[in-house]
Amino acid sequence: MLRYNTPTMSDQGPPSFELRPARLALALGVGFAVFFAARWLPFQPGAQVLPARITAGVTALTAACWLGAALPIGAASLLPLALMPMLGAMPVKLIAPAYAHPIVWMFFGGFVLALGIERWGLHRRIALRIVQRAGVVPSRLILGFMAAAGFLSLWLNNTATMLLLFPVLTALVRGLRDTHAMSEKGHANFAYALLLGTAYACSIGGIGTPIGTAPNALFLSQYDVFRKAGAPAVTFVQWMAFGIPLVAVFIVLAWLVLTRLAAPQDHGSEHARVILEREASKLPPVSPAERRMAALFVAAAVLWVFRSDIALGSLGTVPGWWRLTHVPDAEFIGDGAVAVLVALLAFVVPAGTRRGQALMDWQTAKGLPWDILLLIGGGIAIADSFTATGLAGAVGATLAPLAQSIPPFGMLVVVCLLMTFLTEVTSNTAITALMLPVIASMSSRAGVDPRIWMLGATISASCAFMLPIGTPPNAIAFGTGQIPITRMARTGLWMNLAGVALVSGWVWFVAAPVMGVDVHARPGWNAGTAPSASSAHP
Repeated sequence: MLRYNTPTMSDQGPPSFELRPARLALALGVGFAVFFAARWLPFQPGAQVLPARITAGVTALTAACWLGAALPIGAASLLPLALMPMLGAMPVKLIAPAYAHPIVWMFFGGFVLALGIERWGLHRRIALRIVQRAGVVPSRLILGFMAAAGFLSLWLNNTATMLLLFPVLTALVRGLRDTHAMSEKGHANFAYALLLGTAYACSIGGIGTPIGTAPNALFLSQYDVFRKAGAPAVTFVQWMAFGIPLVAVFIVLAWLVLTRLAAPQDHGSEHARVILEREASKLPPVSPAERRMAALFVAAAVLWVFRSDIALGSLGTVPGWWRLTHVPDAEFIGDGAVAVLVALLAFVVPAGTRRGQALMDWQTAKGLPWDILLLIGGGIAIADSFTATGLAGAVGATLAPLAQSIPPFGMLVVVCLLMTFLTEVTSNTAITALMLPVIASMSSRAGVDPRIWMLGATISASCAFMLPIGTPPNAIAFGTGQIPITRMARTGLWMNLAGVALVSGWVWFVAAPVMGVDVHARPGWNAGTAPSASSAHP
């Protein structure tokens, strides 16, 4: 059985960690400074002031370790679990469940499916078929790769998607260069737009589904606090209803910016067609393992989409499959249980290649990005402690004058702008974990449905287009040597600004109606402050 020698999730991890005591000392200093500064926050009567100050200090320490690489990201994500109980901020029985939150398990199952897709080479077949259909005109080739990257990253993380497409990208770029099928300038523009466009699409695609990228999971986990206080759920179907069209529009916008403004393209190349045909010819016939892996992938998507009832307005409601069970409601099962069930099936469904071989084995599953799962858990723990101790309310009260002095749509633009440029120099997951509790509290105090500002912040966290350090796909593309950093920054600045405008407008005019949000009314379940996370732990 032919297997592809492609990178797996285990190949994407950060380089070997180098302990730097100065960075750790700086992180500790930041934590102590924030702990002492938090005494001047405007805590509400009844707030747990000392636990809230401890929470602020531990959060600052964790953030400094995340952003300054003072500890490995997975180890730094465990600081709230260790320090919150030891210092008296939160009992361990309330902190520990954050690391096994259903959102974490939804990502776990998604990662297992992604590894299975990589294991049997299904990703390569999908990508090449999409690109073949796009044709050999350079601009269409670029759009084809961007479409393939966007589709794959709906389900895989952006780094995995970029690494999996990378061999095909480099083969195409090298082949066109070596045969002189394009002018020197034309080839430079093609390589620039192809590599950078694919990197952009890898990040944009993650916006489209709740499992596409870690910030989406953090949104759902933080919003879960409001949901337990009576807010309506944001379902998988709702997210895809506004997310996938946004991905399509965003990818086309990025393609136009790259191929019309930043790097205008030549006409078609016959040699590009030859290279793609050669890559496609290397594909073996579709194997039983690929078919079965694809079936599991489709089954997971169908189970996620149709778990809850789907409201069709005047057309009625499509009942969810949860009604076929004996549970009280759809949330009793949740997307996490579905993801784990399908992941487990991958370990028992025969691959059809040789006797005793399943679609997934534990050796492959060891490549799971455990640090990302721990980071999501750490972010949830921070969000819970912010609300439970009253820290979110105090921070929200500090920022409330700003939120109340700007119209809600204007504040949405400010939030999107802030998150877009913050994530250029920080981990998008880390900054989302830190900012969502604050934004949730601000929205409560301003009388705005928290889904509006929180969703804008979450989507904007995936929109870092300027710098190589903004996202791993950016860094991978930059590492080819085909992308000058000044040119990348110039193109990325325009993309960032266009993204702020698009995301702000899309959240306000498209996502809000899909979620049933009245942007001009205060929801009855939003009582003025973010509900305590303790209510989430009976």
